[in-house]
Amino acid sequence: ALVLYDNEKMVQRLEHTIDGGSNLIEMSAAAETAGGHAYRIKVESDEDTVEKNNQAYTYLNVAGAPNILVIADTIANAETMQNILSEENQVDVVVAYRAPDSIVELCNYDEVILVNVDNNELPDDYDKLLEAYVSVYGRSLLTIGGSSTYMSGNMKDTAFEEMLPVTLGTDDGEGDNIALALVLDCSNSMSMTEMYLSVAKQGAIQCVQALTDKDYVAVVSFNTWAKVQSPLIKANKDNKDYLTRLISGLTTAQGTYYVKALQLAYNELIDFEADIKHVIFLSDGNPSDEGYNKVVETMVKNNITVSTIGLGYESDILSNMANKGNGRYYYVADALQLPDIMLRETEQVTTGLIMSGTYRPVMSPDSPLIEEADKVKLPVISNYACTELKDGATAYITANEGHPIYAEWTYGAGKVASYTGSVISGWSDEWLNNKTGLAVLKA
Repeated sequence: ALVLYDNEKMVQRLEHTIDGGSNLIEMSAAAETAGGHAYRIKVESDEDTVEKNNQAYTYLNVAGAPNILVIADTIANAETMQNILSEENQVDVVVAYRAPDSIVELCNYDEVILVNVDNNELPDDYDKLLEAYVSVYGRSLLTIGGSSTYMSGNMKDTAFEEMLPVTLGTDDGEGDNIALALVLDCSNSMSMTEMYLSVAKQGAIQCVQALTDKDYVAVVSFNTWAKVQSPLIKANKDNKDYLTRLISGLTTAQGTYYVKALQLAYNELIDFEADIKHVIFLSDGNPSDEGYNKVVETMVKNNITVSTIGLGYESDILSNMANKGNGRYYYVADALQLPDIMLRETEQVTTGLIMSGTYRPVMSPDSPLIEEADKVKLPVISNYACTELKDGATAYITANEGHPIYAEWTYGAGKVASYTGSVISGWSDEWLNNKTGLAVLKA
């Protein structure tokens, strides 16, 4: 008989007649746990009087479920990925600023997944830490998109730009024109602290100046009432001078009502012909009305995106508006930073970094992400980060326009992959409710 032991536990016994000479006998056993397994095989025979050569040993280290660390902009987005992956993996989640900041801690994980993460929200020099984690220690990194990552997440001129399989942007947007609506809070509270109104005006003027003469801009102010201070006009030099004077002369009155202001911005943008239509909404206080989210949702359905800025207060309302509006939310604690933040937001919009609409990606027939890839019809996505594939990388999923949706490559001793869609609301909702879409994300 041949007896097989796993860590001294008998797992198989095989009765077999052993002939003279060589005998090829196959035995197999499935490891029930991860970790070290000492296998011993023993020949037992009543007729064998010499037992010294009746045993053989081997040792295997059996890997368990992969350990994955999900780092996200919010716990909710991290938990979305955790729910997708946890059936077959051990998954830990953390928000960006709490990410483990030593290579020893990171190497406890087989893979790190970044979900809509802004590089500025990560610990200092985290890009370099992740580069070593991948290239030197042979681990894997997956980046997942959203409105606050890639080019919009301050990854340019960092190690991310080097190690991702896609570029942080594309030249496709060079000919795009922008229609931008600046919606500015002109309630009394903005003038109680004189600096608030002053820096808001400076920021709005910088937004106007950042546009080119192929772009258009409108200005809406609000308090109890809302008013179109300037309809959409071309951002040429003469109009920029006019808008600078107009914005400089804005005054305040009582009340903070969002809905009418958003509706006026929507009315300006809805029928206007522009490649990118965007709203920057600034306020220093909670609204006295309701229904603002419905207006934002209507905007998104009509390919208008919305970013929000909370000046001097952190607002769940404004954060939710930006999330629903496929834009970015900024909490500005230091008013002096407001002009630079408004300028940065405008520059991000003018680069055309987010593609908004309805897109049905196509999977490469030889994709290893899913079985019978050549027969798969992928669900649609509503938004994705506009990037280009780097030389040496492979795009297994692409958008209609040829932009990569999922791409990967070998980087040093490890692997880096990028999904330019997202798991945040409004981006890949159909994927998250589709068997094929979930299978791709799990892969």
